[in-house]
Amino acid sequence: MADTIIDPAETATVDASDNSPPQTLDELRAEVESIRAEKNRTAEALKKSNADSERNRRRLKEIEDDEKAKRQAQLSEADRVKETSAEFERRATDAEGRMAAAVAEVARVKVDAAVEREAARAGFVYPEMVPSLIDRNRVEIDEDGKLVGVKDAVERLAKDKPLLLNAPRAGGSPQSIARRVAGNGVTEAAVDPMAEIRKAVRYPT
Repeated sequence: MADTIIDPAETATVDASDNSPPQTLDELRAEVESIRAEKNRTAEALKKSNADSERNRRRLKEIEDDEKAKRQAQLSEADRVKETSAEFERRATDAEGRMAAAVAEVARVKVDAAVEREAARAGFVYPEMVPSLIDRNRVEIDEDGKLVGVKDAVERLAKDKPLLLNAPRAGGSPQSIARRVAGNGVTEAAVDPMAEIRKAVRYPT
């Protein structure tokens, strides 16, 4: 195959058809500086964007931490309120219990005193023992604070245990009266329930 021969004239014609003048050195330098400046502007913009993002991220974290702290504080306050409420309720319950016990004790003392007075009037040997012998279900305190059923309870005891009555009219101490009654076939303990206790502690009669 024959080699192709290029005519220099034709090559010259092609080169002559490109009318763009070649860049000068100053133009090349200006283009490089422009590219460099654009690159710097892009870098600065990116740097600023990153800084803004970091600042926004920190601010968001601060807000989240603040909200979390507020929620924790509210939860802690709620727990404290709940605990305080439970403590107040416990104290109130204890106070109610103590008050009820005190009221019951006052009522007991009031009933005992009234029964003892009634027993003394009825002639019992030991009026102070009658409150422990009566049927206390027969005695109650009404809405006005008045005792009801004292006389009935004492009379019922006198009817059930007549030997506990009338000893003072027979003369002598309760212990000597109890001995005389015992001589009639009735045990001393039946008339004097404290007899055995006094004997045990050698209490003089």
